[in-house]
Amino acid sequence: MEFLDEYQSIDGCVINDPMTLALTFMPEICDYQDLVVDVDISTGVGLGNTFGDFYNYEKKPKNMKVAMGVRPRMFMELFLERMEKLAQKS
Repeated sequence: MEFLDEYQSIDGCVINDPMTLALTFMPEICDYQDLVVDVDISTGVGLGNTFGDFYNYEKKPKNMKVAMGVRPRMFMELFLERMEKLAQKS
């Protein structure tokens, strides 16, 4: 948490992996938008960057559903419920 606070000005912690797993069980935690998503395969600093083309500049068919918003309370309730059940088993 100190690293996130110092280098990214995030007060707290980021729990991306639990969010990803939670979406398997409860996809309604997020709002989605169909977008054209591509990966930069050019050379240079952008190599490997994944990006959503919100303007569909190259008129490609939409190929991915992208999470654009999250219901944090719904996620935290699910996360804490699962952690509590795990702790009770120990």
